[in-house]
Amino acid sequence: MNNIKSVSFDLEWTVVDVEIVHHSSHINAARDFWIELSLEDCINLIPHFIWWPDEEVAKELAWIFRLKYWKNIDYMKIYERKKYYYDVWILDVEIKPRDWFLPFIQQLKSRGLKYTIGSLTSRAQAIVLLQKSGLMDVFGMENIVLREDVKCLKPAPDVRIETAKRAWVSPEEQMVFEDWPKWIQWANSLWIYCVWMPCYTYPKVLEDLREVGAKEIFLSWEDVKLEKFEI
Repeated sequence: MNNIKSVSFDLEWTVVDVEIVHHSSHINAARDFWIELSLEDCINLIPHFIWWPDEEVAKELAWIFRLKYWKNIDYMKIYERKKYYYDVWILDVEIKPRDWFLPFIQQLKSRGLKYTIGSLTSRAQAIVLLQKSGLMDVFGMENIVLREDVKCLKPAPDVRIETAKRAWVSPEEQMVFEDWPKWIQWANSLWIYCVWMPCYTYPKVLEDLREVGAKEIFLSWEDVKLEKFEI
């Protein structure tokens, strides 16, 4: 691990925890079509409810609507209602970095390591999260890669290739903190050392991470020490 020169983070869930806003928005979007779902229903019924982009979750909700409730709803209508709720509620909730994340940034600074963010989040949504959490000043916009900055979205490697460029390092000199199991395959193919920082403790979530080959899984930033990686 002595070749690591930069650390890159996913934004949502990994650095800022806004899952309750996303989940509540999906649930209320379903309610707009007269379908009542609990959070547990969503986790059990929707294969990619956790982690996957809103468009994919909307497609699976539409599939569940047809299969279980005999309702044929265009997934884009579900997506638009979810986005409406999210855009309204995100302005009202408190947003802050996950506990112990800022002390971890201090660890990076003390070793002279560069750090970036690479996320699927849209620029408009990301700016709200970054400004309200105070992380815009921590990273600087020039060190933040968002969905508009790349041609192909995750799980394609474009985001992590771009974050490496922003840090002036090669991809294999970059440690990545992610929360999405699908990205493990790409990280391994690029020789990127990927550490998993989910905000969920559901047994199925942790099982999914282990099944796809996650070598390091942390549930709290307090537990992440650079000495562990010999950096």
